[in-house]
Amino acid sequence: MNLLTFLIFASAPLYFECKELLYFADSSIFILRDSVKIKKENVELFADSLIFFKNEDKLKAFGKEAILVFGKDTLIGDSIYYDTKTKNGFAFSGKMRQEKGIYQGIKIAKDSTDTVYVKNGTFTTCEADTPHYYFKSSESKVILRDMAIVKPVILEVHDVPIFMLPFWIFPLSKERKSGFLVPRFGTNSTDGKYLKNLSYYLVINNYSDLTFSLDLYEKRGVRGNVDFAFNRYKFGIVNLNYSLAQEWNPWRRRWTLNGNTSLGPFKGFKITGRGEYLSDNEVLNDYADVKENWLKRELTSYLSLSKNFGRIAFSGNIDDRLNLSTNLRTTRIPSIQIGVPPLKLGNFSFTGGLSFLREYSKVDTLDTLRWGAKFNGSASYNFRLFKYLRFSLSTNGFAGVADYDTSGARNPLIKGISGSANFGTVLYGKTLFGVSKIKFFTHTLQPSLSFSYQPKITNPATNFYFLQYSSKEQASLSIVFNNSFGVQMEKRKIDIINLNLSSSTIILPKTTSTPFNSWFISINTLTLLPFSVRVTTTYVRDTKEFKNPSINLALRTTLPLPSFNIAEPNTR
Repeated sequence: MNLLTFLIFASAPLYFECKELLYFADSSIFILRDSVKIKKENVELFADSLIFFKNEDKLKAFGKEAILVFGKDTLIGDSIYYDTKTKNGFAFSGKMRQEKGIYQGIKIAKDSTDTVYVKNGTFTTCEADTPHYYFKSSESKVILRDMAIVKPVILEVHDVPIFMLPFWIFPLSKERKSGFLVPRFGTNSTDGKYLKNLSYYLVINNYSDLTFSLDLYEKRGVRGNVDFAFNRYKFGIVNLNYSLAQEWNPWRRRWTLNGNTSLGPFKGFKITGRGEYLSDNEVLNDYADVKENWLKRELTSYLSLSKNFGRIAFSGNIDDRLNLSTNLRTTRIPSIQIGVPPLKLGNFSFTGGLSFLREYSKVDTLDTLRWGAKFNGSASYNFRLFKYLRFSLSTNGFAGVADYDTSGARNPLIKGISGSANFGTVLYGKTLFGVSKIKFFTHTLQPSLSFSYQPKITNPATNFYFLQYSSKEQASLSIVFNNSFGVQMEKRKIDIINLNLSSSTIILPKTTSTPFNSWFISINTLTLLPFSVRVTTTYVRDTKEFKNPSINLALRTTLPLPSFNIAEPNTR
Protein backbone atom coordinates (compact mmCIF):
# COMPACT_ATOMS: atom_id res chain seq x y z
CA MET A 1 0.00 0.00 0.00
CA ASN A 2 1.23 3.47 -0.75
CA LEU A 3 2.46 5.72 2.01
CA LEU A 4 -0.27 7.92 3.50
CA THR A 5 0.52 11.41 4.74
CA PHE A 6 -1.93 13.67 6.57
CA LEU A 7 -2.04 16.17 9.42
CA ILE A 8 -4.33 17.14 12.24
CA PHE A 9 -4.57 20.78 13.26
CA ALA A 10 -4.28 21.53 16.93
CA SER A 11 -2.28 24.17 18.80
CA ALA A 12 0.52 23.03 16.48
CA PRO A 13 0.20 20.77 13.42
CA LEU A 14 0.60 17.02 14.04
CA TYR A 15 1.91 15.21 10.97
CA PHE A 16 1.32 11.48 10.37
CA GLU A 17 2.84 9.06 7.86
CA CYS A 18 1.96 5.36 7.49
CA LYS A 19 1.07 2.67 4.96
CA GLU A 20 -2.28 1.67 6.50
CA LEU A 21 -4.80 3.81 8.35
CA LEU A 22 -8.00 3.01 10.27
CA TYR A 23 -10.21 5.80 11.63
CA PHE A 24 -13.13 5.40 14.07
CA ALA A 25 -15.20 8.58 13.80
CA ASP A 26 -17.45 7.90 16.81
CA SER A 27 -14.48 7.77 19.22
CA SER A 28 -11.98 9.89 17.19
CA ILE A 29 -9.38 7.14 17.33
CA PHE A 30 -6.75 6.65 14.62
CA ILE A 31 -4.93 3.35 14.15
CA LEU A 32 -1.78 3.54 12.01
CA ARG A 33 0.16 0.52 10.80
CA ASP A 34 3.42 -0.17 8.97
CA SER A 35 6.27 2.39 8.85
CA VAL A 36 4.54 4.86 11.13
CA LYS A 37 6.02 8.30 11.66
CA ILE A 38 4.56 11.28 13.48
CA LYS A 39 6.04 14.73 13.94
CA LYS A 40 5.09 17.72 16.05
CA GLU A 41 7.48 20.64 16.37
CA ASN A 42 10.89 19.14 17.31
CA VAL A 43 9.50 15.75 18.41
CA GLU A 44 9.39 12.72 16.11
CA LEU A 45 8.13 9.19 16.80
CA PHE A 46 8.75 6.06 14.70
CA ALA A 47 6.98 2.72 15.22
CA ASP A 48 5.47 -0.33 13.54
CA SER A 49 1.99 0.50 14.85
CA LEU A 50 0.39 3.44 16.63
CA ILE A 51 -2.95 4.31 18.23
CA PHE A 52 -3.84 8.01 18.49
CA PHE A 53 -6.65 9.17 20.78
CA LYS A 54 -7.52 12.53 19.26
CA ASN A 55 -9.87 13.74 22.00
CA GLU A 56 -7.22 13.13 24.67
CA ASP A 57 -4.18 14.14 22.54
CA LYS A 58 -2.51 10.88 23.56
CA LEU A 59 -0.92 8.10 21.57
CA LYS A 60 0.53 4.65 22.09
CA ALA A 61 3.30 3.33 19.84
CA PHE A 62 4.27 -0.34 19.83
CA GLY A 63 5.67 -3.13 17.70
CA LYS A 64 9.20 -4.45 17.30
CA GLU A 65 10.74 -1.16 18.46
CA ALA A 66 9.33 2.32 19.06
CA ILE A 67 11.63 5.34 18.83
CA LEU A 68 10.96 8.81 20.25
CA VAL A 69 13.31 11.59 19.11
CA PHE A 70 13.15 14.88 21.01
CA GLY A 71 15.81 17.44 20.19
CA LYS A 72 19.24 15.79 20.24
CA ASP A 73 18.11 12.82 22.36
CA THR A 74 16.57 9.47 21.48
CA LEU A 75 14.34 7.20 23.58
CA ILE A 76 13.77 3.60 22.45
CA GLY A 77 11.28 1.15 23.97
CA ASP A 78 9.08 -1.87 23.39
CA SER A 79 6.16 0.55 23.64
CA ILE A 80 5.94 4.30 24.09
CA TYR A 81 3.07 6.38 25.50
CA TYR A 82 3.12 10.09 24.65
CA ASP A 83 0.89 13.09 25.33
CA THR A 84 1.15 15.42 22.33
CA LYS A 85 -0.29 18.33 24.33
CA THR A 86 1.73 18.20 27.56
CA LYS A 87 4.77 16.56 25.86
CA ASN A 88 4.97 14.01 28.67
CA GLY A 89 5.72 10.41 27.78
CA PHE A 90 7.23 7.14 28.93
CA ALA A 91 8.62 3.92 27.47
CA PHE A 92 8.63 0.35 28.78
CA SER A 93 11.90 -1.60 28.51
CA GLY A 94 13.40 1.73 27.54
CA LYS A 95 16.85 2.72 26.33
CA MET A 96 18.09 6.29 25.95
CA ARG A 97 21.38 7.39 24.44
CA GLN A 98 22.99 10.62 25.66
CA GLU A 99 26.30 12.26 24.72
CA LYS A 100 28.04 10.85 27.80
CA GLY A 101 26.44 7.42 28.11
CA ILE A 102 23.51 5.02 27.68
CA TYR A 103 20.56 4.65 30.07
CA GLN A 104 18.34 1.56 30.24
CA GLY A 105 15.39 0.83 32.51
CA ILE A 106 12.17 -1.07 33.01
CA LYS A 107 10.41 2.26 32.61
CA ILE A 108 11.83 5.55 31.32
CA ALA A 109 9.64 8.65 31.52
CA LYS A 110 10.15 12.22 30.28
CA ASP A 111 8.27 15.40 31.09
CA SER A 112 7.73 18.63 29.17
CA THR A 113 11.04 20.05 30.44
CA ASP A 114 12.89 17.06 28.93
CA THR A 115 13.78 15.76 32.38
CA VAL A 116 14.01 11.96 32.27
CA TYR A 117 13.18 9.51 35.08
CA VAL A 118 14.56 5.96 34.96
CA LYS A 119 13.00 3.18 37.06
CA ASN A 120 15.13 0.13 37.95
CA GLY A 121 17.72 1.03 35.36
CA THR A 122 21.40 1.09 34.46
CA PHE A 123 23.90 3.58 33.10
CA THR A 124 27.06 2.72 31.15
CA THR A 125 29.60 4.20 28.76
CA CYS A 126 30.31 0.75 27.27
CA GLU A 127 29.15 0.53 23.63
CA ALA A 128 28.82 -3.28 23.54
CA ASP A 129 25.35 -4.80 23.00
CA THR A 130 25.80 -6.53 26.36
CA PRO A 131 27.74 -3.98 28.46
CA HIS A 132 30.80 -5.30 30.28
CA TYR A 133 30.06 -2.97 33.19
CA TYR A 134 27.26 -0.64 34.28
CA PHE A 135 25.96 1.40 37.20
CA LYS A 136 22.70 0.04 38.53
CA SER A 137 20.11 2.05 40.46
CA SER A 138 16.48 1.81 41.47
CA GLU A 139 15.78 5.48 40.73
CA SER A 140 17.51 7.96 38.43
CA LYS A 141 16.70 11.52 37.50
CA VAL A 142 18.39 12.81 34.34
CA ILE A 143 18.27 16.55 33.68
CA LEU A 144 19.40 16.56 30.07
CA ARG A 145 22.63 18.46 29.36
CA ASP A 146 22.90 19.24 33.07
CA MET A 147 23.25 16.29 35.47
CA ALA A 148 22.08 12.80 36.39
CA ILE A 149 21.20 11.93 40.01
CA VAL A 150 21.05 8.23 40.86
CA LYS A 151 20.31 6.48 44.17
CA PRO A 152 21.53 4.11 45.27
CA VAL A 153 24.30 3.28 42.78
CA ILE A 154 25.88 -0.16 42.40
CA LEU A 155 28.79 -0.84 40.07
CA GLU A 156 28.44 -4.25 38.44
CA VAL A 157 31.10 -5.85 36.25
CA HIS A 158 29.88 -8.82 34.19
CA ASP A 159 26.77 -8.75 36.43
CA VAL A 160 28.92 -9.06 39.59
CA PRO A 161 28.48 -6.23 42.17
CA ILE A 162 31.78 -4.44 42.92
CA PHE A 163 30.82 -1.58 45.24
CA MET A 164 27.81 0.47 46.32
CA LEU A 165 27.22 4.14 47.17
CA PRO A 166 24.04 5.70 48.58
CA PHE A 167 23.90 8.19 45.67
CA TRP A 168 25.97 9.56 42.78
CA ILE A 169 25.76 12.69 40.62
CA PHE A 170 27.00 12.60 37.02
CA PRO A 171 27.50 16.01 35.34
CA LEU A 172 26.14 16.07 31.79
CA SER A 173 26.48 19.75 31.00
CA LYS A 174 29.11 21.11 28.64
CA GLU A 175 29.35 24.09 30.98
CA ARG A 176 31.53 24.03 34.11
CA LYS A 177 29.57 22.55 37.01
CA SER A 178 30.66 20.68 40.12
CA GLY A 179 29.79 17.01 40.22
CA PHE A 180 30.96 13.43 39.95
CA LEU A 181 32.45 12.34 36.63
CA VAL A 182 31.76 9.11 34.78
CA PRO A 183 34.36 6.46 35.73
CA ARG A 184 35.89 4.04 33.26
CA PHE A 185 36.23 0.29 33.71
CA GLY A 186 38.45 -2.17 31.87
CA THR A 187 40.85 -5.06 32.14
CA ASN A 188 44.33 -5.95 30.93
CA SER A 189 47.02 -8.51 31.65
CA THR A 190 49.16 -6.11 33.74
CA ASP A 191 46.56 -4.57 36.03
CA GLY A 192 43.78 -7.14 35.90
CA LYS A 193 40.40 -5.49 36.35
CA TYR A 194 40.60 -1.74 36.89
CA LEU A 195 38.31 1.18 37.59
CA LYS A 196 39.70 4.57 36.53
CA ASN A 197 38.57 8.15 36.87
CA LEU A 198 36.38 7.73 39.94
CA SER A 199 36.32 11.51 40.13
CA TYR A 200 34.73 14.60 41.60
CA TYR A 201 34.98 17.88 39.70
CA LEU A 202 34.87 21.02 41.86
CA VAL A 203 34.31 24.47 40.38
CA ILE A 204 36.05 26.97 42.68
CA ASN A 205 35.17 30.15 40.79
CA ASN A 206 35.00 31.49 37.24
CA TYR A 207 38.76 31.11 36.83
CA SER A 208 39.76 27.90 38.62
CA ASP A 209 38.69 24.35 39.40
CA LEU A 210 39.89 21.16 41.10
CA THR A 211 39.46 17.53 40.08
CA PHE A 212 39.94 14.71 42.60
CA SER A 213 40.14 11.22 41.12
CA LEU A 214 40.86 7.67 42.20
CA ASP A 215 42.04 4.68 40.15
CA LEU A 216 41.66 1.11 41.44
CA TYR A 217 43.80 -1.72 40.02
CA GLU A 218 43.18 -5.37 40.88
CA LYS A 219 46.83 -6.47 40.57
CA ARG A 220 48.67 -3.21 41.23
CA GLY A 221 47.02 -1.07 43.90
CA VAL A 222 45.32 2.29 44.22
CA ARG A 223 46.27 5.66 42.76
CA GLY A 224 44.95 9.10 43.69
CA ASN A 225 45.17 12.21 41.57
CA VAL A 226 44.60 15.94 42.15
CA ASP A 227 44.41 18.34 39.21
CA PHE A 228 44.23 22.13 39.60
CA ALA A 229 43.50 24.51 36.73
CA PHE A 230 43.49 28.32 36.71
CA ASN A 231 42.84 30.51 33.68
CA ARG A 232 42.12 34.23 33.88
CA TYR A 233 42.20 36.66 30.99
CA LYS A 234 45.10 39.14 31.12
CA PHE A 235 46.49 37.40 34.20
CA GLY A 236 47.62 33.99 33.06
CA ILE A 237 47.30 30.22 33.16
CA VAL A 238 48.38 27.76 35.89
CA ASN A 239 47.95 23.98 35.69
CA LEU A 240 49.17 21.60 38.42
CA ASN A 241 48.79 17.83 38.67
CA TYR A 242 49.91 15.52 41.49
CA SER A 243 49.37 11.77 41.65
CA LEU A 244 50.25 9.30 44.40
CA ALA A 245 50.10 5.52 43.91
CA GLN A 246 50.22 2.88 46.63
CA GLU A 247 51.27 -0.43 45.09
CA TRP A 248 51.21 -3.74 46.95
CA ASN A 249 53.23 -6.04 44.73
CA PRO A 250 55.88 -4.99 45.63
CA TRP A 251 54.78 -2.66 48.43
CA ARG A 252 55.89 0.86 47.44
CA ARG A 253 54.69 4.41 46.91
CA ARG A 254 55.19 6.21 43.60
CA TRP A 255 54.29 9.73 42.58
CA THR A 256 54.31 12.25 39.73
CA LEU A 257 54.19 16.04 39.84
CA ASN A 258 53.86 18.23 36.78
CA GLY A 259 52.53 21.61 35.81
CA ASN A 260 52.81 24.56 33.48
CA THR A 261 52.20 28.28 33.72
CA SER A 262 52.12 31.42 31.63
CA LEU A 263 51.63 34.65 33.59
CA GLY A 264 51.63 38.30 32.67
CA PRO A 265 52.77 40.57 31.43
CA PHE A 266 52.89 42.43 34.76
CA LYS A 267 54.52 45.85 34.25
CA GLY A 268 56.36 44.34 31.31
CA PHE A 269 57.41 41.12 33.06
CA LYS A 270 56.24 37.81 31.58
CA ILE A 271 56.68 34.48 33.35
CA THR A 272 56.44 31.07 31.69
CA GLY A 273 57.32 27.68 33.09
CA ARG A 274 56.83 23.95 33.07
CA GLY A 275 57.70 21.24 35.59
CA GLU A 276 57.92 17.45 35.35
CA TYR A 277 59.12 15.40 38.34
CA LEU A 278 58.82 11.67 39.09
CA SER A 279 59.48 9.33 42.00
CA ASP A 280 61.33 6.98 39.62
CA ASN A 281 62.17 6.77 35.92
CA GLU A 282 59.54 4.13 35.06
CA VAL A 283 56.44 5.46 36.79
CA LEU A 284 55.44 7.52 33.74
CA ASN A 285 55.63 4.50 31.48
CA ASP A 286 53.74 2.25 33.94
CA TYR A 287 50.77 4.60 34.35
CA ALA A 288 50.70 6.29 30.93
CA ASP A 289 47.34 6.33 29.13
CA VAL A 290 48.73 7.76 25.87
CA LYS A 291 51.39 6.34 23.58
CA GLU A 292 53.47 9.54 23.66
CA ASN A 293 54.15 9.04 27.38
CA TRP A 294 55.17 5.41 26.84
CA LEU A 295 57.92 6.59 24.49
CA LYS A 296 58.91 9.67 26.48
CA ARG A 297 62.53 9.39 27.62
CA GLU A 298 63.32 12.95 28.74
CA LEU A 299 61.72 15.25 31.29
CA THR A 300 62.09 19.00 30.94
CA SER A 301 61.32 21.62 33.59
CA TYR A 302 61.98 25.31 33.28
CA LEU A 303 61.05 28.77 34.55
CA SER A 304 61.56 31.82 32.35
CA LEU A 305 61.36 35.53 33.16
CA SER A 306 61.47 38.11 30.37
CA LYS A 307 61.10 41.89 30.11
CA ASN A 308 62.08 44.72 27.80
CA PHE A 309 63.84 47.59 29.53
CA GLY A 310 63.29 50.24 26.91
CA ARG A 311 65.04 48.82 23.84
CA ILE A 312 67.09 46.31 25.85
CA ALA A 313 65.57 42.80 25.92
CA PHE A 314 66.23 40.67 29.02
CA SER A 315 65.52 36.97 29.42
CA GLY A 316 66.47 34.79 32.38
CA ASN A 317 65.87 31.04 32.61
CA ILE A 318 66.42 28.16 34.95
CA ASP A 319 65.80 24.65 33.65
CA ASP A 320 66.25 21.05 34.61
CA ARG A 321 66.46 18.10 32.19
CA LEU A 322 66.47 14.41 33.08
CA ASN A 323 67.26 11.69 30.54
CA LEU A 324 65.23 8.66 31.67
CA SER A 325 67.42 6.26 29.66
CA THR A 326 70.89 7.39 30.83
CA ASN A 327 69.79 8.98 34.14
CA LEU A 328 71.74 12.12 33.16
CA ARG A 329 70.37 15.22 34.89
CA THR A 330 71.36 18.64 33.52
CA THR A 331 70.47 21.79 35.45
CA ARG A 332 71.01 25.33 34.21
CA ILE A 333 70.86 27.93 36.97
CA PRO A 334 70.84 30.49 35.49
CA SER A 335 70.80 31.02 31.74
CA ILE A 336 70.70 34.75 30.92
CA GLN A 337 70.41 36.58 27.60
CA ILE A 338 70.52 40.36 27.13
CA GLY A 339 69.85 41.83 23.71
CA VAL A 340 71.58 45.12 22.88
CA PRO A 341 69.34 47.39 20.77
CA PRO A 342 70.48 48.23 17.21
CA LEU A 343 72.58 51.37 17.04
CA LYS A 344 72.70 53.48 13.87
CA LEU A 345 75.07 56.32 13.07
CA GLY A 346 74.70 57.45 9.51
CA ASN A 347 75.48 54.49 7.25
CA PHE A 348 76.93 52.51 10.16
CA SER A 349 74.83 50.09 12.26
CA PHE A 350 75.64 47.78 15.16
CA THR A 351 73.77 45.18 17.22
CA GLY A 352 74.81 42.60 19.78
CA GLY A 353 73.95 40.53 22.81
CA LEU A 354 75.30 39.15 26.08
CA SER A 355 74.84 35.56 27.28
CA PHE A 356 75.73 33.76 30.50
CA LEU A 357 75.26 30.09 31.32
CA ARG A 358 75.93 28.11 34.49
CA GLU A 359 75.31 24.39 34.05
CA TYR A 360 75.43 21.47 36.48
CA SER A 361 75.23 17.89 35.19
CA LYS A 362 75.20 14.59 37.07
CA VAL A 363 74.97 10.94 36.07
CA ASP A 364 75.23 8.33 38.81
CA THR A 365 78.08 9.55 41.07
CA LEU A 366 79.84 11.69 38.43
CA ASP A 367 78.96 15.38 38.48
CA THR A 368 80.26 18.45 36.61
CA LEU A 369 79.80 22.19 37.12
CA ARG A 370 80.58 24.57 34.24
CA TRP A 371 80.00 28.22 33.41
CA GLY A 372 80.68 30.56 30.52
CA ALA A 373 79.93 34.07 29.28
CA LYS A 374 79.83 35.36 25.71
CA PHE A 375 79.29 38.59 23.80
CA ASN A 376 78.04 38.48 20.19
CA GLY A 377 78.17 41.49 17.92
CA SER A 378 77.61 42.40 14.31
CA ALA A 379 78.32 45.63 12.45
CA SER A 380 77.65 46.83 8.91
CA TYR A 381 78.48 49.86 6.78
CA ASN A 382 76.56 50.72 3.61
CA PHE A 383 77.55 53.34 1.08
CA ARG A 384 77.30 54.29 -2.61
CA LEU A 385 79.90 55.17 -5.23
CA PHE A 386 78.98 57.37 -8.17
CA LYS A 387 75.33 57.18 -7.07
CA TYR A 388 74.65 53.87 -8.86
CA LEU A 389 77.12 51.47 -7.20
CA ARG A 390 76.03 50.04 -3.84
CA PHE A 391 78.54 48.62 -1.37
CA SER A 392 77.94 46.85 1.92
CA LEU A 393 80.59 45.77 4.42
CA SER A 394 79.68 43.64 7.44
CA THR A 395 81.41 41.73 10.19
CA ASN A 396 80.28 39.29 12.88
CA GLY A 397 82.24 38.30 15.93
CA PHE A 398 82.11 37.02 19.47
CA ALA A 399 84.30 36.93 22.55
CA GLY A 400 83.75 34.67 25.52
CA VAL A 401 85.28 33.31 28.66
CA ALA A 402 84.87 29.91 30.33
CA ASP A 403 85.72 28.59 33.77
CA TYR A 404 88.55 26.36 32.45
CA ASP A 405 89.76 24.54 29.35
CA THR A 406 90.76 20.92 28.81
CA SER A 407 94.33 21.59 30.01
CA GLY A 408 93.07 22.96 33.30
CA ALA A 409 93.91 26.60 32.55
CA ARG A 410 91.52 28.96 34.29
CA ASN A 411 89.31 31.48 32.49
CA PRO A 412 90.43 30.89 28.87
CA LEU A 413 89.42 33.52 26.32
CA ILE A 414 87.46 32.25 23.30
CA LYS A 415 87.00 34.42 20.22
CA GLY A 416 85.80 34.36 16.62
CA ILE A 417 85.27 36.72 13.72
CA SER A 418 84.08 36.68 10.11
CA GLY A 419 83.34 39.32 7.49
CA SER A 420 81.70 39.87 4.14
CA ALA A 421 81.53 42.46 1.38
CA ASN A 422 78.79 42.96 -1.18
CA PHE A 423 78.69 45.01 -4.37
CA GLY A 424 75.60 45.58 -6.45
CA THR A 425 73.92 47.93 -8.87
CA VAL A 426 70.78 48.27 -10.98
CA LEU A 427 70.80 48.66 -14.78
CA TYR A 428 67.71 49.72 -16.71
CA GLY A 429 67.00 49.17 -20.40
CA LYS A 430 64.14 49.62 -22.84
CA THR A 431 63.42 49.09 -26.52
CA LEU A 432 62.98 51.88 -29.04
CA PHE A 433 59.74 50.40 -30.33
CA GLY A 434 56.43 49.05 -29.09
CA VAL A 435 53.54 46.87 -30.28
CA SER A 436 49.89 47.95 -30.33
CA LYS A 437 49.15 49.47 -26.88
CA ILE A 438 52.63 48.61 -25.60
CA LYS A 439 54.83 51.72 -25.74
CA PHE A 440 58.07 49.77 -25.24
CA PHE A 441 59.56 46.66 -23.58
CA THR A 442 61.63 46.97 -20.39
CA HIS A 443 64.54 45.04 -18.87
CA THR A 444 65.95 45.55 -15.37
CA LEU A 445 69.23 43.84 -14.44
CA GLN A 446 70.46 43.70 -10.84
CA PRO A 447 73.92 42.07 -10.65
CA SER A 448 75.58 41.54 -7.26
CA LEU A 449 78.89 40.11 -6.11
CA SER A 450 79.51 38.90 -2.55
CA PHE A 451 82.71 37.90 -0.81
CA SER A 452 82.88 36.27 2.64
CA TYR A 453 85.94 35.48 4.71
CA GLN A 454 86.66 33.76 8.02
CA PRO A 455 90.26 33.71 9.30
CA LYS A 456 91.90 30.78 10.99
CA ILE A 457 91.44 31.08 14.73
CA THR A 458 92.90 28.75 17.32
CA ASN A 459 90.99 28.71 20.60
CA PRO A 460 91.71 26.65 23.70
CA ALA A 461 89.40 23.62 23.84
CA THR A 462 86.81 23.99 26.59
CA ASN A 463 84.53 20.99 25.86
CA PHE A 464 81.70 23.39 26.68
CA TYR A 465 79.23 23.74 23.80
CA PHE A 466 78.20 27.18 25.01
CA LEU A 467 81.47 28.51 23.49
CA GLN A 468 82.66 27.73 19.95
CA TYR A 469 85.82 25.86 19.13
CA SER A 470 88.61 26.80 16.73
CA SER A 471 87.82 27.67 13.11
CA LYS A 472 89.60 27.04 9.81
CA GLU A 473 90.35 29.73 7.26
CA GLN A 474 87.49 29.94 4.78
CA ALA A 475 86.62 32.25 1.88
CA SER A 476 83.94 32.15 -0.80
CA LEU A 477 82.65 34.26 -3.67
CA SER A 478 79.02 34.44 -4.85
CA ILE A 479 77.47 36.07 -7.89
CA VAL A 480 73.78 36.76 -8.62
CA PHE A 481 72.00 38.12 -11.72
CA ASN A 482 68.36 39.14 -11.22
CA ASN A 483 66.55 39.97 -14.47
CA SER A 484 63.07 41.44 -14.73
CA PHE A 485 61.31 41.75 -18.10
CA GLY A 486 58.14 43.78 -18.62
CA VAL A 487 56.17 46.21 -20.77
CA GLN A 488 55.31 49.88 -20.43
CA MET A 489 51.65 50.63 -21.13
CA GLU A 490 50.08 54.05 -21.48
CA LYS A 491 49.52 54.55 -17.75
CA ARG A 492 51.52 51.87 -15.98
CA LYS A 493 54.40 49.43 -16.14
CA ILE A 494 53.71 45.69 -16.02
CA ASP A 495 56.37 43.19 -14.95
CA ILE A 496 55.91 39.93 -16.86
CA ILE A 497 58.73 37.54 -16.01
CA ASN A 498 61.77 37.21 -13.75
CA LEU A 499 64.91 35.30 -14.71
CA ASN A 500 67.41 34.76 -11.88
CA LEU A 501 70.85 33.13 -12.05
CA SER A 502 73.20 32.54 -9.13
CA SER A 503 76.40 30.64 -8.42
CA SER A 504 79.20 30.49 -5.85
CA THR A 505 82.71 29.13 -5.53
CA ILE A 506 85.05 28.29 -2.67
CA ILE A 507 88.31 30.24 -2.65
CA LEU A 508 89.74 28.93 0.63
CA PRO A 509 90.63 26.23 1.35
CA LYS A 510 91.84 25.66 -2.17
CA THR A 511 90.07 22.97 -4.17
CA THR A 512 90.44 21.40 -7.62
CA SER A 513 86.78 21.91 -8.53
CA THR A 514 85.80 24.22 -11.38
CA PRO A 515 85.02 27.78 -10.19
CA PHE A 516 81.34 28.69 -10.46
CA ASN A 517 80.60 25.16 -11.65
CA SER A 518 76.91 25.00 -10.64
CA TRP A 519 74.41 27.68 -11.66
CA PHE A 520 70.95 27.81 -10.14
CA ILE A 521 68.33 29.12 -12.59
CA SER A 522 64.77 30.16 -11.76
CA ILE A 523 62.06 31.66 -13.98
CA ASN A 524 58.90 33.21 -12.48
CA THR A 525 55.89 34.70 -14.25
CA LEU A 526 54.53 37.84 -12.59
CA THR A 527 51.23 39.75 -12.66
CA LEU A 528 50.13 39.36 -16.30
CA LEU A 529 48.52 35.89 -16.07
CA PRO A 530 45.75 34.68 -13.70
CA PHE A 531 48.15 31.97 -12.53
CA SER A 532 51.87 31.88 -11.79
CA VAL A 533 54.49 29.54 -13.23
CA ARG A 534 57.82 28.84 -11.54
CA VAL A 535 60.52 26.82 -13.31
CA THR A 536 63.78 25.93 -11.55
CA THR A 537 66.85 23.90 -12.51
CA THR A 538 70.60 23.69 -11.91
CA TYR A 539 73.11 23.85 -14.75
CA VAL A 540 76.45 22.05 -14.23
CA ARG A 541 79.27 23.41 -16.37
CA ASP A 542 81.52 20.32 -16.08
CA THR A 543 78.96 17.92 -17.51
CA LYS A 544 76.88 20.51 -19.37
CA GLU A 545 73.72 19.08 -17.83
CA PHE A 546 70.55 20.53 -16.35
CA LYS A 547 69.77 18.80 -13.05
CA ASN A 548 66.74 18.69 -10.74
CA PRO A 549 64.28 20.55 -13.02
CA SER A 550 60.86 21.36 -11.56
CA ILE A 551 57.70 23.24 -12.55
CA ASN A 552 55.14 24.70 -10.12
CA LEU A 553 51.74 26.14 -11.09
CA ALA A 554 49.52 28.19 -8.75
CA LEU A 555 46.34 30.26 -9.14
CA ARG A 556 46.53 33.90 -8.15
CA THR A 557 43.40 33.29 -6.05
CA THR A 558 45.72 31.38 -3.68
CA LEU A 559 44.07 28.10 -4.73
CA PRO A 560 47.10 25.99 -5.77
CA LEU A 561 47.08 24.04 -8.98
CA PRO A 562 48.77 20.61 -8.93
CA SER A 563 52.55 20.94 -8.77
CA PHE A 564 54.93 18.35 -10.12
CA ASN A 565 58.61 17.65 -10.66
CA ILE A 566 60.02 16.39 -13.94
CA ALA A 567 60.77 12.73 -13.37
CA GLU A 568 64.12 12.55 -15.12
CA PRO A 569 66.88 13.73 -12.76
CA ASN A 570 69.17 14.78 -15.63
CA THR A 571 67.78 16.59 -18.66
CA ARG A 572 69.80 18.32 -21.32
